[in-house]
Amino acid sequence: MAALRAALLGVLVAAIASFVYNDPLALRQPVDVSPVLLPPLAVPGASDPSNRLASAEIKYKLYEHQGIGPESLAMDANGSGPYSGLVDGRVVRRSADNSQWEPFAHTSPNRTPQLCDIPPKSQPDPSKEPLCGRPLGLRFHPVTGELYIADAYYGLNRVGLNGGQAEQLVGGKLVDGEKLSFINDLDMDAEDENGTVYFTVSSTKYEMRNFLSMILDGGADGGLYKYDIATREVTRLVPGVAFANGLALSQDRSFLVYCETIRARCNRYWLKGSKAGSHEVFVDLPGVPDNPRLNPRGRFWIAMPAYRTSAYDFLARAPRLRSILLRLHLHPLLLYAGIFGLPNGMIAEVDAAGQITDILEDRAGKRVKAPSDVMERGGKLWIASLIVPNLAVLDYVPPGTSTA
Repeated sequence: MAALRAALLGVLVAAIASFVYNDPLALRQPVDVSPVLLPPLAVPGASDPSNRLASAEIKYKLYEHQGIGPESLAMDANGSGPYSGLVDGRVVRRSADNSQWEPFAHTSPNRTPQLCDIPPKSQPDPSKEPLCGRPLGLRFHPVTGELYIADAYYGLNRVGLNGGQAEQLVGGKLVDGEKLSFINDLDMDAEDENGTVYFTVSSTKYEMRNFLSMILDGGADGGLYKYDIATREVTRLVPGVAFANGLALSQDRSFLVYCETIRARCNRYWLKGSKAGSHEVFVDLPGVPDNPRLNPRGRFWIAMPAYRTSAYDFLARAPRLRSILLRLHLHPLLLYAGIFGLPNGMIAEVDAAGQITDILEDRAGKRVKAPSDVMERGGKLWIASLIVPNLAVLDYVPPGTSTA
């Protein structure tokens, strides 16, 4: 028996040695990755002892329509909605009687139910995203009522009051030599002279379905842009953003907050005043951010789909390891779990000075998983997610507010 074990061990060692020597995965040929510098954790440890997000109510399930991943939320000028974009390429809305979700719009001219709808008890097929589209950020024009849509594959779009096929405004074009492919989020200032849409481009190198590769790469090939509605001109405002994600205009319209997922922070771009045209760090976060959204107090809710884990921070400091992981092409679920752990939820309220004023968590992901967007209306938080087929709704009283 001992001889057999020794023989098997010898075979195993020889196999490993042969694997390393021959390098069939070309692991010794480095993939260029970028350094990622992270600040110390802004809010160490548990920041919400009451774990308040775990008390959220699951509402507006999408099961009956096989809808998954309501990434962003919007209400129209009449207060109807919410509207949201799904992983199958549809923008849907709640019906007038609030009994069901109904299709409203789509961005892809290729979209058909046969091609894009997700069969019952099935998971989304990422290979269909470039064909079917993936609507992300949504904003209604406050004057015309048109819905503007940021689609990860079909760019910046708009659709009229009756919905249907959206009109592409910006998609795949070159600006300063960079291809605007992965457009992520938008906000608009309808009160300026011509009407301006601000939007983010997450990457000029990767598609949304490869977002984990973006994180391993660490590259700063995203940016902040503006689109002039009247002239249709596109201008790059900020280059070199590492996974540019959501953005929101401030209450006084003097600055934009745009989030930089890889660097676990959100930045500020000044539109007015002595600093106009400049940008700076707005807030460092204990998680990787998605969308910031203005709330009734003039502050920003920032959704964080994942915590800054020790594994994430370690990988940021280990470009060689990230290069190897890029070569391995691991299954996305395995890679996500290795970096971030099981899906959970955290959102933060940040004031106009960039100070965190409240944090809510669901550390076990019982009710809120991978939150991507927070809309506050009527004393409630409506929380969207990248990965689940429903919304979470939580009664919310701001800190320091009397409930008497």
